[in-house]
Amino acid sequence: MSINRHIFKLKPSKIAWFFQMGIGLILIYAAVQLMPWWQIVILTMLFVLTLYGFIRTFPKLDECAYLDGTDWTLKFIGQAQTTTGQLKQVIDHRLYVVLYWTDARQKPSVIWQDQLDLAQWKILKTLAQLHTQNLKLN
Repeated sequence: MSINRHIFKLKPSKIAWFFQMGIGLILIYAAVQLMPWWQIVILTMLFVLTLYGFIRTFPKLDECAYLDGTDWTLKFIGQAQTTTGQLKQVIDHRLYVVLYWTDARQKPSVIWQDQLDLAQWKILKTLAQLHTQNLKLN
């Protein structure tokens, strides 16, 4: 198996955007039904400020590569150098995979299905299943 098959170059996710917008619209609809207009305005301003701060501080994964065992390399958008990380846990939610790292400073990485082509998505899911089985054996 070629090493290039274990390098995952991520594209921006449309599924994640639509998912987040759908949840946001449901919350707005519920707020409009339950709250007076002035509370909705205050809540919206707080929500926008919180979202802006969250987006600015959360690094976005640009590329990841499987090395060996639990070792991965990670490259984030806006950072010139790559970092290494050891995989602690993988959670597969069908539409996306969450990668948890052993370093507490490293935030979990979410990879959506539409960020990779189908062949790479299958390889990533296989690696996730293998990692989960290795954890159960140890």
